[in-house]
Amino acid sequence: MNKKFSTLLAAALLGTFSAGATISTTNNQLHQLKTTLGGTKYYLTVTKNKAKTADSLILVKDLTPDFTAEAYKKALWKVTKGNTDNTSDPVYSFTNYATGSVLGLDLSKNGTSLVSNGQTKWLVGSSANSIYAIKGGDKYYITTEEVTDKDENVVDYRVIVKKAENGAAIDFSYDNDAKTLDHTQINGLYGTSSVLDFAKDLEGNPIDGVPFTAKPAGEEGWLNLRLGTNKYLVVDSARWTNEVNDYKYWQLTTDAMPTENAKPGAVAEGVDETLLKNGRSADLYAFKIELNIAAGYTMTITPKAVPDYKSKVTKESDTHKGMSYGTETNTKGRHLVFGKFANSKEVLAATIAQKATQEDSSGDKMKDAIATFGVVEAPKALDPDYTYYVQDWNKFDLSTANKAKKNDDYKKYVNLDCESNLDKAKSSFAIPSYMWYLDNGQLKNMMVEVVEGEADPLAYNGLITLINEAEGIYAFGEKDTLKLTKGPKVEDAQNMGYKVVSKADEVNGALSFRLVSNLANDLYMISKNNKMIVANSELDNAQKLKVIPADEEEGVYETVGKDVNKPLYYVVDRLGKKVLVSIKQGEGEEKKVVGYKLEAIEEGEEEGTIANEDALKVSFLAAGKDNQYKIVYGEDETNAITANAATGELEEATKCETERVIFEFATKDAPTYGAPAIGHVQITTLEDDNKMIANQKDGFAALKSVGQSILKSDEYTTDTLTMWLDTACVTFDETMPLYYISTKTFTPEAETRNFLINPRNFVKDYEQLDEYDKEEVADAEEKYVFAKGGFSGYYAAFNAASVCGEDSIAINGDTIDMVELNPAAIAFEVAAEVSDEAYRIVSKQKVRNYEFDPEAEEGEDNSNFFDEENDYRDLYLAQLNNVLFWTEEPEEAEIFVINRASTPTSNEGIEAESSVKVIAGNGTVTVQGAAGQTVTIATVLGKAVANEVVASDNATIAAPAGVVFVTVNGETTKVVVK
Repeated sequence: MNKKFSTLLAAALLGTFSAGATISTTNNQLHQLKTTLGGTKYYLTVTKNKAKTADSLILVKDLTPDFTAEAYKKALWKVTKGNTDNTSDPVYSFTNYATGSVLGLDLSKNGTSLVSNGQTKWLVGSSANSIYAIKGGDKYYITTEEVTDKDENVVDYRVIVKKAENGAAIDFSYDNDAKTLDHTQINGLYGTSSVLDFAKDLEGNPIDGVPFTAKPAGEEGWLNLRLGTNKYLVVDSARWTNEVNDYKYWQLTTDAMPTENAKPGAVAEGVDETLLKNGRSADLYAFKIELNIAAGYTMTITPKAVPDYKSKVTKESDTHKGMSYGTETNTKGRHLVFGKFANSKEVLAATIAQKATQEDSSGDKMKDAIATFGVVEAPKALDPDYTYYVQDWNKFDLSTANKAKKNDDYKKYVNLDCESNLDKAKSSFAIPSYMWYLDNGQLKNMMVEVVEGEADPLAYNGLITLINEAEGIYAFGEKDTLKLTKGPKVEDAQNMGYKVVSKADEVNGALSFRLVSNLANDLYMISKNNKMIVANSELDNAQKLKVIPADEEEGVYETVGKDVNKPLYYVVDRLGKKVLVSIKQGEGEEKKVVGYKLEAIEEGEEEGTIANEDALKVSFLAAGKDNQYKIVYGEDETNAITANAATGELEEATKCETERVIFEFATKDAPTYGAPAIGHVQITTLEDDNKMIANQKDGFAALKSVGQSILKSDEYTTDTLTMWLDTACVTFDETMPLYYISTKTFTPEAETRNFLINPRNFVKDYEQLDEYDKEEVADAEEKYVFAKGGFSGYYAAFNAASVCGEDSIAINGDTIDMVELNPAAIAFEVAAEVSDEAYRIVSKQKVRNYEFDPEAEEGEDNSNFFDEENDYRDLYLAQLNNVLFWTEEPEEAEIFVINRASTPTSNEGIEAESSVKVIAGNGTVTVQGAAGQTVTIATVLGKAVANEVVASDNATIAAPAGVVFVTVNGETTKVVVK
């Protein structure tokens, strides 16, 4: 505590005034310096200033009464009385106990900063205890000033030093009462960081500098002191006298402390108390540690009792021969002392006055063994931000009377079973039921419900004592010895108890459930006869499902235990048309779940909600192995879906069921981008409306169907709605094939086609072009810019162009030969949630930004500046009211299907249109002109529903309602069956 810090005002000399006064203090004791402002008591304390060159003087109110708290220690000042040559009045210095900072004076500073090498001697006013210094005949007082808000209301006070006639009245007070420390105030971090440093170095002192822990010893205030050697401090039975006085002395020693009493008959006649198995009284292991704050947080140790020998009797047990004694209560209140004996060896001893008339220690020349808390290297702390796997490390069964019985759960991991009871297992699993966390000294399980203000009956609590740091062995309280192995962070474990389904889990836009069973490895969940079952199946043929959040707000989950996220989901079919519901039979309380099925979704009153009465809100409870879960539901998730071993039907079981109740998330990988074959195609929407991508006469792209007019003139035909799909010989990404979509329709030049383009790849906005660029591309507005409509992007358009070379196209004479700026190259992103053959059309090119480079030098050409943060965009083709536009919002993207088409008759040098016609009816498809040819009918998901060679030129084939694809000898037609 000898550190000096910079103080308030610069080195000022005390004058010769005799205006000081002697204050009511005890020299070199710790005091609180208090002042009353606005009826509230404020304490003078310190804080680090921003410059970190010195401490700052501040005022605090409502000072915590916790004398172990740092804030309390910072409000304590050691007041040292002295004098100078310039005045006969006493002067005082003030040293902060917590920081060692010395209150000094620095007139170069007007504030509260404490700077080094300043005046450290202070006078105290006679009329009021006000602290001041004198320089040049002027008094400089420590005083206060108000801190006000914008409305001139006083909100606080601050300390200042200024030249004045008076200053703040200071109350010098200190607490000299001894405070008895309890075990929580003594024990350091995990029971190992408390040591005592004695003022007198004494060889053989059994507790000097030795880490120890304390625990209650019966009556309040008395403690057992357990040393790091696992032995306890005890008053020995050996007794001495000495040459200094006629006191009795008992040496201190360390010993194990039995938990069992001595056998009957081992106690001498006249001894009232029960002795422990080793013949010592439990009171001899009891001590009281008292703290004197004013004296600098010094401590003294008082024994509860010392031995008192009784006469031997014949009943005395031979086992404890010579050990039969009672105890004499320490009524004199003497502490441990340093004793000097006849053999000139000094020991730490307990003493009590021998003569009953001697009530105090005035005649005892031995000094109390005063100690302070010393510093010991603390063990690696248990980190409350992490979870821990807990192993039972008790070698013996502590729950039985027979302490010698071995513990069958030794070295097993502690977890919770499905009913939230403690369980033990030979190995650990990375799920929260095996994870524990620290909460105010308690070790709690992640899955136990946290009740505010209530103790957790399953928690490990009590004093945490580190037994073996290298092995991670800890003792909790009196009984439990545990091995702790660090697990994941608590915040990560909060997402491990239940599956949080992400888009990555639905790699192919959907998922299937595989039953984990010893019966077979290919038992997948499917729908059969309007009922969900598990059956041997290939993944391709398994029921494709999706899960959608059932929570009121997506991403906001219910929680269990230590805020472990438990999201609720609806299980729906791949297209979101049906939801998984329970099938119930019976009435009233007899109504039971007898199975599950997919049922058409009933929309709730709020958009996006499901109103089906029996729709299941499920959670996926982690089963301990990667990607395996129990599908649980119901109040407190008491139910789970299981499979009947005989029939394969899904049935209701409890979540504690262990057989045929675990399912695995199974997904089929899908390509990110498709690679459709080149040729003549019709690109239609997924919706049942026969709309196809079309080129309007004004150049804008739209969705049209056969028979609609072209700007009130010609009608759209099958030919005019047919596009030419060709590969673009440019490379943006090796995994992303690029294509051109084009048509010759309405193009006068035979060598030119109209290409579907992304105008945004030319310019961002013509009005944003700087003057230089406007001159360079004077007709840019006419050639390239398509006005932005009421959409989130730009209109899509067809623009006349010709392919020139392998990696460029020419538009209106301008060659676009930079790959990053090719406006016609597009890719087909697989819409995996629908099908591997359903696509979003994406233009993912580099976007030119013509805004000036803000770091360019004056006059520097920065017309090619690119905004590096926004160089590349995913621009999706979308539609609003059948008008196509490009958007950066993936949710707005339209999903398209590519249909193979006959070569248009309007194109030169092509084959004649196929004579095969496909007509959709009610539950049927009629194929004309295909006698002797193979006809295949498939759903949007690619599942074949018919595959036959037709014998008639007018064949009718049954087909399911909805969009189907009819293929005749390799050419596919999309129709809608009603």
